[in-house]
Amino acid sequence: MIDELKGRNIAESRGIKITGLLGILIQAKKRGFQESLKPDLDRLIDVIGFRVEKNLYKWILNQVGE
Repeated sequence: MIDELKGRNIAESRGIKITGLLGILIQAKKRGFQESLKPDLDRLIDVIGFRVEKNLYKWILNQVGE
């Protein structure tokens, strides 16, 4: 798991499959490990300052049926 751009670019250039935090949260919800993703996304944004574009935020919630 990696979200840092430089690290992602290096991993991709070496053929390593990458998954960021949001991808892991989506998979956790889809596999039933999380009941709801929205509260966690909101905490990441509001408390930690994690940046998520509005369109991506909406797309993620749509992907998991929220």
